[in-house]
Amino acid sequence: MQSSLTAARSRRTVGIPQVSPPSRSVAVSFCKREGNEVQMIRWLTIEKFSAESGYTPDAVRSKIKRGDWLEGHVWAKAPDGRILIDIEGYEKWVTSHQQVFASEANPR
Repeated sequence: MQSSLTAARSRRTVGIPQVSPPSRSVAVSFCKREGNEVQMIRWLTIEKFSAESGYTPDAVRSKIKRGDWLEGHVWAKAPDGRILIDIEGYEKWVTSHQQVFASEANPR
């Protein structure tokens, strides 16, 4: 008699890579509807940004403190003193690093 683990292994198709679902943009997650228009919410608190991005609040604060994320580009301090993350700036930061890695992987 086969164990359940052996049975599960025999049902798997060998050679087909596991593909995760496409990731969605953090910006897409935070939209608001005004009438017939959908508008992106550009500025998020660290807590809301963390809930959607997967970065912990401490990781976000570390990136700010180390200077990985520049003030005025990826984050800003609101008039009430809270730190807000700029979704557009964050996405530019992500894509700029992807372009650097792609050019290093494919030197001309």
